[in-house]
Amino acid sequence: MARFSEEELDEIRRNTDIVTLIESYGTKLKERPTPNEYLGCCPLREDETPSLFVNRTKGKWQCKGCGAEGDCFTWVQKAEKVSFPHAVQLLKAKKVGVLAGNGTKAAFARRLDNPIAMTAEDHELLNQVADYYHSQLKESTDALAYLKSRGLDNAEAIYKFKLGFSNRTLGLLMPTNQVKAGKSQRERLTQLGVLK
Repeated sequence: MARFSEEELDEIRRNTDIVTLIESYGTKLKERPTPNEYLGCCPLREDETPSLFVNRTKGKWQCKGCGAEGDCFTWVQKAEKVSFPHAVQLLKAKKVGVLAGNGTKAAFARRLDNPIAMTAEDHELLNQVADYYHSQLKESTDALAYLKSRGLDNAEAIYKFKLGFSNRTLGLLMPTNQVKAGKSQRERLTQLGVLK
């Protein structure tokens, strides 16, 4: 499972307006008499009577019809039919909105940019993987703090040796195993020892 720090998750929650997120999936929310509370029909199920309650201040939602509830992450998980790590990456990249139920299976819909070129030679493929994990290290304050605690806080050495942070997010960016391109790419990465 991908690793995300609580600070990173809290920042995504703070930067995600739950009302705007839910409305991007095709439902219209009406403000209730209580400030920052909204009501609408739930787009996650067949809902004809408004049963979706949203609290903008708390960043929470609840469907009284089916009992589902949560925050921005659980909304994206349910709407897109993806795992928690994938939902985090989608919110982080701001690639969410409009249910993927328009004839395609949501579980196969990858909206994140694949950092690996499908046609790359083996050595180039390994370089692309190393570049990806190197970029993940530069973005992770926790990983950099860990390296510093181990005496590795020299930015020049980190750059020269292209140190990286394998946070298990690469698989979320690649096409799934259920499509031919994804299966082929995953098989190549397994043969090269990158994936298990």
